[in-house]
Amino acid sequence: MKSSCLSLVISLSLLTCGARVADARQTAGTNPPPDKRSEKLRRAVEKIGVGKRITVILKEGRDQRGFVESFDGAGFQIVERKTQRVVAFKYADVKRTRRGWRKPPGLLETGILAVATVGLLTVTTLIALKEH
Repeated sequence: MKSSCLSLVISLSLLTCGARVADARQTAGTNPPPDKRSEKLRRAVEKIGVGKRITVILKEGRDQRGFVESFDGAGFQIVERKTQRVVAFKYADVKRTRRGWRKPPGLLETGILAVATVGLLTVTTLIALKEH
């Protein structure tokens, strides 16, 4: 009788310990993973650096230019170029960031540059062939 009571107590203890371990594993798995996009934007702002020029393109389509004031895990702040006021951004509201203030060349500008380069090379080649 004594051994059966002892084995019953041990069995119940093991069952409750196992349930606690399983519960702890389930609780640990419910934490949301860090947002990869936000982390990528944070690294981009960090790479640009505090005090450097930045262009922020928002999801709504408009862009703002300024100097990086500060950044953290939730967002960052810039000092606007024209008004000198501090503007805060959450990474969730930002589409992308770019170092500096100049816009990259668009498709039209790239096409014009390509046509001009090909034309210049053609004319140079024709002149060189006529001289020989």
